[in-house]
Amino acid sequence: TDFEGYCGNGNGLGPAQSTDFRGLANTVRGSPLLSWGMATIQTIADQASAVGAARPLEVRRLGLVRYGDGLEMQAELVRQRRAGEIPDTLLLLQHPHVITLGSGAHEENVLVSAKERAERGIELFDTGRGGDVTYHGPGQLVGYPILDLKPDRQDLHRYLRDLEEVLIGVLAEFGLVGGRKEGLTGVWVDDRK
Repeated sequence: TDFEGYCGNGNGLGPAQSTDFRGLANTVRGSPLLSWGMATIQTIADQASAVGAARPLEVRRLGLVRYGDGLEMQAELVRQRRAGEIPDTLLLLQHPHVITLGSGAHEENVLVSAKERAERGIELFDTGRGGDVTYHGPGQLVGYPILDLKPDRQDLHRYLRDLEEVLIGVLAEFGLVGGRKEGLTGVWVDDRK
């Protein structure tokens, strides 16, 4: 199965080796991105410190988290961060199969019918955030930074470029060459986001 086939805009996983959707976790289980050790987590923290002022960063490895539960957790952590109760925090997790609709979503980019989503256990979730249509699933590491951008990181575009730089550095640690595309936000390896 080609998992880009679930989103018409290419926001999802690339082709898997499995012929069965539910076999995806088995095809990627050996991936280095699923077996990140503390050295790799430290690399992320070091890369983040290299592009901005050094601050404590708490990294939480959460495993598989339902998308809605993850949003609720983020809302609570944002509240705590704003109140100064927790340091900057990075959540690293995976989601069960879900297609998310951002505020800029185009329905024609959801390429799986409601019936097929139900049969395959794929949730459809309106995020209330920016973006189009994105697939998330087991085997795809997702990072959610919960950060105070004051006083030195208030330029959102600069912050996004810094995040891209961190991701490019982490990809290099795995021997992959990542890069940006002019006028777009994100990191690509070849033509894959």
